Amino acid sequence: MNILDVNNISKSFGSSIALNNVSFSLKESEILGVLGPNGSGKTTTINCIMDFITPNSGFIKIFDKIITSHSDINIKKDLSYASSESILNEEWTALEYINFIYKFKNKSNYDKDIIEALDVPMTSKIKKLSYGNKQKVALIIALICSPKLIILDEPSRGLDPVVTQKFHEILINLKNKGTSILLSSHDLSEVNKVADRVVIIKDGSSIKIENIRDLEDKTIYSVSIDFNDKYNIKDFEKFIITSSNDKQINLKIKSDINSLIKILLKYDISNISIDHATLEDIFLEYYK
Repeated sequence: MNILDVNNISKSFGSSIALNNVSFSLKESEILGVLGPNGSGKTTTINCIMDFITPNSGFIKIFDKIITSHSDINIKKDLSYASSESILNEEWTALEYINFIYKFKNKSNYDKDIIEALDVPMTSKIKKLSYGNKQKVALIIALICSPKLIILDEPSRGLDPVVTQKFHEILINLKNKGTSILLSSHDLSEVNKVADRVVIIKDGSSIKIENIRDLEDKTIYSVSIDFNDKYNIKDFEKFIITSSNDKQINLKIKSDINSLIKILLKYDISNISIDHATLEDIFLEYYK
């Protein structure tokens, strides 16, 4: 079952095209990563999903209902949102926010594990907190009610590595309990740690949707070769040469590694290393 469906949405601001037929879906009990560098259209997509702005064309379904500015309030009760730019009332405390959220969502108790893991000063006013603690408050508000759908836009910005690891553990636990999570990030390592699938956005268009494990398994190799004697660089022009000198060459290979091995048989080689490309390498290949 799809919890979220984004169907061919486009958005322009004057003559500037921000989104061009973006489509993807989020399944029940799944974490979907939305990858792309700053300016690619990730936040505009999320703003459309949250109904902060309206797409010029296409439509969005949440819980199988089309989202409009007059959407059923019950949809919002099962939906939570946080971003790195969440705006909080500076005069409230984290505890006041938690009490408000639970009253609004008609919940009866706190998820104390999340509150303890993120660990913020509960009775200090927001205006007295550091940026990192403000971000933790925004995440607590989004996560503690175990909503059916959580939308997160660059959520770990400002968090230290220890808190970020705890945050990732919380996301996985929520997913295992049945929550669906859309995680927008430019941080490939973050998406790699928690996501089941990934949609890659380039220049406002969704260019690829992949299972995260399949993405890692793409046949791209990083190869480093040390030769005992000089070699003919023309033998390697069919591959991507990342660097070279008289007795060493480094390659990126997107094809069968056997084609390289056949070439190397005529050379005297002192050392060779062959590694699968990192997720970042693969992402950059998609992005070209």
